[in-house]
Amino acid sequence: HESWLEQQTMLAGRIRFMNALRDAGVADRVRLLYPSVGEGKAEIDVMVHSKVMIVDDRLLRVGSANICNRSMGTDTECDLAIEAETDEEREGVLGALARLRGEHCGGEPE
Repeated sequence: HESWLEQQTMLAGRIRFMNALRDAGVADRVRLLYPSVGEGKAEIDVMVHSKVMIVDDRLLRVGSANICNRSMGTDTECDLAIEAETDEEREGVLGALARLRGEHCGGEPE
């Protein structure tokens, strides 16, 4: 984040989001991850603006919208959502996940 205020604001939103998931009994099905480079004190977060969400190997969402009132109701955003209904389509979603892991975690797609 570019400023202390931005960092604190985003952290508060993440905490509220995770608390809502916990209260709904589904927190064990969600991970909030972010890329970083370096190690120890030299580690820094990497800013990635695009968003990807994969839910239960069935829903793939890629776009610019944040999950907040502003992005969902005020800003102009562009998202693509694909719902996998067949086993073959689910394999496609899992393939996208494997390629993203390989690209962003320095490994080969599984």
